[in-house]
Amino acid sequence: DFWHLGSCTKSMTATLIALLVARGDLAWDTLLADALPELAPAMHLDYVDVDLVDLLCHRAGLPANPNGLVDGLLEHGSPVEQRAEIARVILARPPVHAPKGAMLYSNTGFILAGHVAEVATGKSWEELIRTLLFEPLGMTSAGFGPPGTGATCDQPRGHAEDGTPLEPGPEADNPPLIGPAGAVHASLADWARYIRLHLAGARGDVQV
Repeated sequence: DFWHLGSCTKSMTATLIALLVARGDLAWDTLLADALPELAPAMHLDYVDVDLVDLLCHRAGLPANPNGLVDGLLEHGSPVEQRAEIARVILARPPVHAPKGAMLYSNTGFILAGHVAEVATGKSWEELIRTLLFEPLGMTSAGFGPPGTGATCDQPRGHAEDGTPLEPGPEADNPPLIGPAGAVHASLADWARYIRLHLAGARGDVQV
């Protein structure tokens, strides 16, 4: 069975950033203005000294969700282009609180983190996650969005708050542009492969 891992995807996006840091594409103290140079001229001044660690620790002052932006983007462009537009609009606005201070759980921050990886490499977040994380770990079941098909109950269903099953499809998950914050599914065996990577990392015996 393939299970929707939801916001556990955030840890995968953070791991992807770590892999890019390890190979020199980024640094932990890379500033948003340097990571997204095309946006820097219009970026709100409060974001000038926000770095990748702030972004991944939910301390960048970003809103929890890109409310009011997503619906207007879904009909235009690829997920990469949509993430670029969200980054452009959000970073031009004042933060919801002072960066580097209080923690505010933020899907928006991880959308931006995924986009930073895209800009640094010229590849989509989906391709990067697949080639740098899933394939090396042998996570052959890993994919994006709700698992299964609507034609038959071939994978476990998600459910609404009242327990009603959600049929696989666009309405059963966040749109793809939010992928870096919560879109991956995988078998429990493949999820265990990912967890094992981090257990090994905690012991300091991971070779990148």
